[in-house]
Amino acid sequence: MSKELEQELIKTIDTIKEQLGKSKDFVVEQLPDVIQQYLAWEFYSNVMLCSISLFISIVTFEIIRRFYKNFQKNELDDPYYVLLFIFTIMAFLSSVLISCSLLYNATKVYIAPKVVLVEKMIELTKGK
Repeated sequence: MSKELEQELIKTIDTIKEQLGKSKDFVVEQLPDVIQQYLAWEFYSNVMLCSISLFISIVTFEIIRRFYKNFQKNELDDPYYVLLFIFTIMAFLSSVLISCSLLYNATKVYIAPKVVLVEKMIELTKGK
C-alpha cells in the first residue's frame, strides 16, 4: 500500500512540476505586455487626475478673482466671507501643488519608464 501511495505522490509531484514550468513560461511570455499596460495605466491615470486637479485650480482661481473684486468694492465686510476667501485660496494652492505632483509622475513615466519599474519593484520587495 505504501508503494502505491509513493507512486501517486511521485505522479502528483511530477504534475505540479510540469504545471509550474508551464506557468513560468506563460508569465515570461506575458511579462512585456503586462509591463506596457502598467506603464500606460500609470501615465494616463496621472494625466487624468492632473486634468481634474487643474480644472479645480481654474474654478477656485475664478472664485478668488470674484471675491477679490467684491473686496475691492467693499461689498464683503462679513468675516464669514473673509474665512471663505482664505479657504478658497488654500484650495487653489493645494490643487496647484497636486497638479504639479501628478504631472511630475506622468512625466517620469513618459521619460524614464525603467526608473518607474525599478521603483515599483523596490516597493514590492520592501512590502510597502
